Amino acid sequence: MFTYYQILEIDEKASEREIKRAYKRMAKKYHPDVSNHENAEEYFKLIITAYNNLSNGYQRELYDAWLFQERSKTKKKKASLPKNYQPAYSNASKKKEDREVVRWGMVSVIGFFCLIITFIGVNNYLKDKKVEEQIAYEYSLLQKAQRAAQINDYVTAFTILESVEYDMQYLYTQHRKLYDSLHSVLKNTSLQLFEDKEYTTLHYLLTDLRDSSNNVLTEQMLWHLALSQFNIQEYNNSAKTFRTLITKNKWNYDAYAAYSEVYSSGLNAPEKAIDILTEGVMVTTEEYASTYGAAYAVILNGEDIPATHFNLYYLRARLLMQLERHKEVIRDLNWALRLRPKNKTLHYILGNMYSKIGENDKACEAWVEAERLGHIPSTTMLFKYCAKPTS
Repeated sequence: MFTYYQILEIDEKASEREIKRAYKRMAKKYHPDVSNHENAEEYFKLIITAYNNLSNGYQRELYDAWLFQERSKTKKKKASLPKNYQPAYSNASKKKEDREVVRWGMVSVIGFFCLIITFIGVNNYLKDKKVEEQIAYEYSLLQKAQRAAQINDYVTAFTILESVEYDMQYLYTQHRKLYDSLHSVLKNTSLQLFEDKEYTTLHYLLTDLRDSSNNVLTEQMLWHLALSQFNIQEYNNSAKTFRTLITKNKWNYDAYAAYSEVYSSGLNAPEKAIDILTEGVMVTTEEYASTYGAAYAVILNGEDIPATHFNLYYLRARLLMQLERHKEVIRDLNWALRLRPKNKTLHYILGNMYSKIGENDKACEAWVEAERLGHIPSTTMLFKYCAKPTS
């Protein structure tokens, strides 16, 4: 049997630190982009699987128990065999041994729940045929979810677990542990794939879950999925994922900014990008009104406003500038300057916009302020367009 410990080339008593160090070493050695090994891609997946199971203390405990059980079976089998008996797998290729590990899959450890579900504590109930049938029914549902997870069919696995949650009369604890463990592995795998820039793999892993009725994906998982889709030029899918993220949490201002970028640079639709930023701006005003009251525009202190709010106005101003909608740019820049009054670049751009619409006095005022803050190009604009440049 080829174990996760053997995959990472570590002792079965290895510490968390040793497991992490071994993962980094083996992942670097077998990464498909750098390894010439013909099975590098498959082995790299095994390395990720091994790390995900061994780095989680709870899952490692389950795996060790399963490993002990499997070895106990093997010992019993060997004890009853002739002395010179050669087991069928003795000459098998390493690929076949790998398949034993793959059997667990990314969430293989979850299968252990179904192997150890015990009827201890309910023996007294088994006299009741209906109770026995209910337990058998609940057990079969957990088995179905486990089998789906083992072949990476997360949509089916989560659909089963969520649809039967309130039907679990006797195995509810096992049901919750199975759900939580599956979700934990999925979250860790998503993070690992994103950090390793395995964007295509992450796209195929999570997109179906995004489109299912299950509310499984966390904000972080949706964020990783959307950025991965953007990086592999799946722009429409990326836009859909960002919309799902905003629906989940409309106060995620970074999502509006990134979502608009999908349309502005990916799909070349600046008008749509502006609409998305405007949606985000409207949410900020809703927040201001709830915090400061209806007169928020009068009493708002820019220092209290986070950079994420400022970015929405600034990004929208840049897009409006591309479309030569100068008056709207001025509106956004003036509001952005309420939030960041010492931003010399904003004053400089504001001066340029006033100049575009022929309001030279206001343009000069903006350039004067930019120059006062140390913006050298504004000095040039003052000499060129204004009667009395500062000295």
